[in-house]
Formats: sequence, C-alpha cells, structure tokens
Amino acid sequence: MLFKRKLSIVLLSFTTLMQISLFEAEEQEKEEIKIESIKAQNISNDEHGNLLLEGQVFIKTNLLDFQTDKASFNQSEGLLELFGNVEVTSSDFKVTSSEIKANLKQQSFAVKQVGINRNDSSFASAQEFLIKTSGDVELMNSSVTNCSIDDPAWEISTRSIKYIKEEKNAVIKGIKLKIKNIPIFYFPYLRTAVGNERMSGFLTPGLRQTSQGLDLSLPYYFNLAPNYDLVVTP
Repeated sequence: MLFKRKLSIVLLSFTTLMQISLFEAEEQEKEEIKIESIKAQNISNDEHGNLLLEGQVFIKTNLLDFQTDKASFNQSEGLLELFGNVEVTSSDFKVTSSEIKANLKQQSFAVKQVGINRNDSSFASAQEFLIKTSGDVELMNSSVTNCSIDDPAWEISTRSIKYIKEEKNAVIKGIKLKIKNIPIFYFPYLRTAVGNERMSGFLTPGLRQTSQGLDLSLPYYFNLAPNYDLVVTP
C-alpha cells in the first residue's frame, strides 16, 4: 500500500474506497498537494484568471497524477476541476471518474461516478465521495468486489459510509451482500471504530469458502475496560 492504513479494520469489503479517501484526508495534513507540471494540447486563460486546459491533459503533483480531457485551475485559490474521462493514478491504485472538484488549499474533494482498480485486483465504485475540509469522508452508493468486474461472483454494497475524523469511527448504512447477484445478507446500520481506536460494535465480517459451503461470520467486540475486552462471533 502507498500510505499508513488509517482505516485497516473497517469493513474488509470497503478497504479500497476508504483507504484511498483517508489517504487524501490524512496525508494532506502532513504534506501539501503541489502541482509540479501541467501538459495539454490547448492551454489558455479566461477573464477570471483560470488556467484552461483541453486535450490530453496531464497534471503531475507530488502525490498523484491526473489525466483528463478537460480541466481548469485557479492557482490563487487552489481550485482544480477535471472533467470527462478522468484518471487518477499512483503506484498502488487507479481511479476513474467523470468529474473531480478539488480545493488544494482547503484539502477538500468532491468526486463523482468513481471507479477504483487496486493492484491487488480488487474493484470498487461509488456514485460520489466527498473529502471535507474537516477530514470527514462520505461515500454514497458504494460497491466492491475482488472478482470479475463484469460478472462478479460476489459483491458487497452500501447506501452510505461516513468517516467521522474527530470521533475516529465510521457509520455505515445499508450493507448488502450478493452472491451471483442473489441477495444473501443485509445489515441496516453499522458503527465501528477506526484504526487503533476502541469502541464496542461489530467488527469486519468474515467470508470464506469451506468444503461445506459459504461461511459468514459477524464478530461483535465488547470494549469492557481499558485493559481487557471480549469478542463474540456468532
């Protein structure tokens, strides 16, 4: 992975989406995102001082690389907007999107129609995810699989995921598990601690194939005291 895993124990199924989101939210506090180079077939300025880019746009930063059909950048305000066939790449993942709006100074992002392909062959998507100035992260209508993206053997989806930075926990709503497009499991609400934080609640569900079929476990963690705890797995 390319960063410290702030969200390594949130739902296994959403590690890809959330780790990328929290990489943006956490790493930017330590290192400002700076544009190192810009390339495009057509470069111009408008009356508001925006740099307008069109045709094979490539923007390299100290953290990520952006490619798109069309973009605009306001250097004084740090506003970067990308439209069309947007790709964001690093050494560990590739993100596709139809639109990204970022405030590099305030460290906030709004990304629409997100598709993510990790180097470990996991695939994820979301209708939209937001990274707010506060460091909170929200994902809407997310799904993930590590099978074929065209015909997945299984898929886990959620209606919404919200990471609350100040409280260091995540609220996940509308969790669904499908096997070969057949609904198997539904959980309406889950709140879980993030990183090294401790709080009572459900932990990462376990899903494994055995000789007797598919085995699903849903462990519950009891934070009884600072020096001891209890995990029950039905």
